[in-house]
Amino acid sequence: MRRMLRLRRPLAIVLAATLASAPLSGAAWAQSPADLGADAARAAELRKLGNEAMDHLEPARALGYYSEAYGLTRDPALLYNKGRALQALENYPEALDAFEEFAQKATPELRAKVDGLEKLIDDLRRRIGTLEIVCNVDGGELRVKDAKGERVLGKLKAGDRFRMLAGKKEISISREGYFPEARTIDVPGGGIARVDVTLASKAVGGRLRVSSPVAGALVSVDGRPIGVAPADVSVNAGAHRVVVQRDGYETAETTALVETGEERRVDVPLAQRSSVFGRWWFWTGVGAIVAGGVVTTIVLITPRSPDSGSIPPGTVKTDALLRF
Repeated sequence: MRRMLRLRRPLAIVLAATLASAPLSGAAWAQSPADLGADAARAAELRKLGNEAMDHLEPARALGYYSEAYGLTRDPALLYNKGRALQALENYPEALDAFEEFAQKATPELRAKVDGLEKLIDDLRRRIGTLEIVCNVDGGELRVKDAKGERVLGKLKAGDRFRMLAGKKEISISREGYFPEARTIDVPGGGIARVDVTLASKAVGGRLRVSSPVAGALVSVDGRPIGVAPADVSVNAGAHRVVVQRDGYETAETTALVETGEERRVDVPLAQRSSVFGRWWFWTGVGAIVAGGVVTTIVLITPRSPDSGSIPPGTVKTDALLRF
């Protein structure tokens, strides 16, 4: 409620500035609506409806009115009002677009009557980052998921850039006939996150997804690291060597056969590496020697068979108290 109330005053300022300024985009706004053309009269009515919607805390409805009015007259003041409605909807990237376009198209006199415009634009720029996607094929659908939910940003083409709130994003790109690709990225505020994506054709290869019940396990396919499980990679049809490893676990290796157009899933378990102190043969090489009241432990690392050695597995014999 307080945020919406703060937005009303700038709207009134722009409206008054527009009515008092010289004609904008060929529309004589100082004249009465009866003297204007049909489009201008309709735009004035829509702008009034938009202002009323903002007063009633209905920015989505106001945005519709402002957008339709701007399409009729191209009055720059409506760009500012659109920006305020978008800001109230927390659609900050599009709000920034509207404010920047207003700053570019409005007369110097109109811009001067809007207090704090430069600060408003600078603050939004610091909160918003740019995502640049470089993909080997055009036409892929770009989806983005973050704290605000999941949405489709559109079809990709060369050089596409997308403004969005800074922060962690999960993005996915898909196109018919290709295996989808997904990434988790961090879009920096005021900066650019560049992502290179290669979509693999289903006609010439397959997709291999490697998972493991052990969190943080590293995966490599055919000697090439592909990330932390679960990890995906596009491969040619055929057999592929999969290696999964993690500190504290025995390295696991398997072979995955992937067919053309197939998405092959492989789950690789890891066996926890036993401590050397838990192995039966370790204790066959441990003895205690007491000399002058001091206990010295001698460790012989050489493995022995279960039938040899003087100390039963899992026990240590000593006549003195061990002190460390």
